[in-house]
Amino acid sequence: MKSSVPFLFAGCILTLSLFVASFFETYPLEALERKTYDLRAALCRKAISSPVVVVAVDRESLRRMGPWPWPRASVGLLLHRLHEYGARVIGVELLYSAKDTNPGLQEIRDIIRNFPGDPRLLQEDGINRVFAALKDAEKRLDNDALLATALAETDNVVLPVRLVFGGGGGNEMQETPLEGSLMKSSLSYFGSVHSSAQGVLLPLREFSQHASALGHTNHAADSDGIIRSEPLFLPYARRLVPSFALQLVLRYLRYDLEDVSIGRDALRLGDRQIPTFGEYRLLTGPADPATLTVYSFSDVLKGRVPAGAFRNRLVIVGGTTPETGPFVRTPLAPELPAPLLTAATAAGILGASYVTRPSWAFPFESLLLFLLGGTLFLGSPGRDAGVRIGFALLLVIAWTGAALHLFVLHGYWLKVTYALFLPAAGIAAMLVQRLFTGKGEEEEKPAGSEVIENEELRMVVGALTDAGRVREVNEDAFCIDSDVRLLAVADGIGGHSSGEVASRMAVDGIREYFRRGEKRQPPRGRNGFSADTTLLGDSVRSAGRTIHEAARSNLRWDRMGTTLAAVLLRKNRLSIAHVGDSRVYLARAGALEQLTEDHAVQEKTMRHVLTRALGLDPDVEADLTELTLSDGDVVLLCSDGLTAMVPDNEILSALRSARDPYLACTRLVKAANARGGRDNVTVIAAYAYRKSRSLS
Repeated sequence: MKSSVPFLFAGCILTLSLFVASFFETYPLEALERKTYDLRAALCRKAISSPVVVVAVDRESLRRMGPWPWPRASVGLLLHRLHEYGARVIGVELLYSAKDTNPGLQEIRDIIRNFPGDPRLLQEDGINRVFAALKDAEKRLDNDALLATALAETDNVVLPVRLVFGGGGGNEMQETPLEGSLMKSSLSYFGSVHSSAQGVLLPLREFSQHASALGHTNHAADSDGIIRSEPLFLPYARRLVPSFALQLVLRYLRYDLEDVSIGRDALRLGDRQIPTFGEYRLLTGPADPATLTVYSFSDVLKGRVPAGAFRNRLVIVGGTTPETGPFVRTPLAPELPAPLLTAATAAGILGASYVTRPSWAFPFESLLLFLLGGTLFLGSPGRDAGVRIGFALLLVIAWTGAALHLFVLHGYWLKVTYALFLPAAGIAAMLVQRLFTGKGEEEEKPAGSEVIENEELRMVVGALTDAGRVREVNEDAFCIDSDVRLLAVADGIGGHSSGEVASRMAVDGIREYFRRGEKRQPPRGRNGFSADTTLLGDSVRSAGRTIHEAARSNLRWDRMGTTLAAVLLRKNRLSIAHVGDSRVYLARAGALEQLTEDHAVQEKTMRHVLTRALGLDPDVEADLTELTLSDGDVVLLCSDGLTAMVPDNEILSALRSARDPYLACTRLVKAANARGGRDNVTVIAAYAYRKSRSLS
């Protein structure tokens, strides 16, 4: 008992520590949990079936159109083409925050600038034509102006912005007025957030003023560099800037930013609800970016893609090579072009394919954690350890299966790492405790007990016999033979010393019968009993003949006899034989059952008279029975010195309260003597366990 106190204390500390770690999402357990998230996402990846289409600046386009960067006018031409094809929304994930540097255009502008300085040049017709040609060339070479014109004429293009985050703290930039286009593309916000952007990279003013909306392209990678969630809003200058993907979805569904209702754990958009966690983050779902519809930029520009491929579609234009745009890591792709992540996020929102962390997840996980802790640590390291570990592992398997099922079918993310870690730590704690106390399985055998075992069961057996408070001679006898797996109790009759002789001859006789019989072929079963039970009955009959013959050959032993209760263990079967009023009991599931029926009658004088005993007649038949033992059963053999003094309910209480069989026998003998001890009392208690369980 003392050794279990440190074990229980350590278990409480460990369980509470894991609870705190789960509350604060502590590394490294949270890092392991993210890996299980990745595994689940990979197991249930889904093909994308949505109106999202990607036009990629890919390797083939670079081969056909030359190295990057291209003239921005080519993007303007693509926008005209997509507009003609009926694209509902176009997202250009190419951030042009600085003016185009075209040396030829600059030379032409320098020449044009010199013309007004020399009035004579403007008087000649030829020079005027040259000037007009230069002005026309300036217009054709001004890629920024051409792209701005395409944006104005298209009027359904969403452009990206990039928020800049610094070290935080006292180095944060002061709030500055925002450009009007970003003001229109953000929401007022006066709450508190963990961190706010310090700056923003915007498209050129002539671009942003013609854009239908702006959205940030920042991604939220975890500490291992993998993106498992996307921030739908990020704070900057007391404003909430929506993500590029969210703005595309809003424009596709014909909503304005003001139509978004921001809740504690979800964004609401009409009848749609987008689940979020933390600071407006959307968990990346199982939508597989590899299944997106992607067309090459050059193919679209040259008209090689049918117009119907873009009608009423949400089209995202972006680079898919290292020189044209960034790459990111996700649970489904180790190297993914950023525009494909944007497309997968938008497709997940439109298709309502979400992964969410439900509000009840943490309380449920905590309840399971404490249930596992109680299962593992409420007990000593050796007491029923196998059962408790088995039950805990069963809980873990059930929980892991349920978590995977809920993730696949409903998109619920429930954390399993903490529940997996606790049984491993609990088993390790049990091993350390056993090593520290120096107790092996053999040393855990209770004092004063024997162990009888076979390939299926182990019976820990204790026995005690006492003369009682009245009798001077103890005429009871018992045997525990682990070799033949035999238990027996005998209560001698006949007076003087003959009763003691008869009881000893009985238990020794059946034991020797079995030891001699092991060299012979066992008999076949008779009268519906197994061969083992039949053999036990034969051994009792043989012992009865031996006692009868001994009584006839010695006058001092005349009319001696004995009762006998014997059991034999084979696998998980128990064979029982009895003669007289010594009894066999079975304690199971909180109840005590008498397995034998007394061969005795109560006379009018209240005198207890035996109707059958070994030795009084040459051939005495024993009553036989057999049963199947279960883990946790307790078998009790006793003489009538116990049952005449102690009621069944107290016998059961002693067997249940004392898991040490020798201690149980001691308590029962003391109880019989406390009530007068009018007869000899003998008790054998045998506790049955599966072989996988430790002795307690």
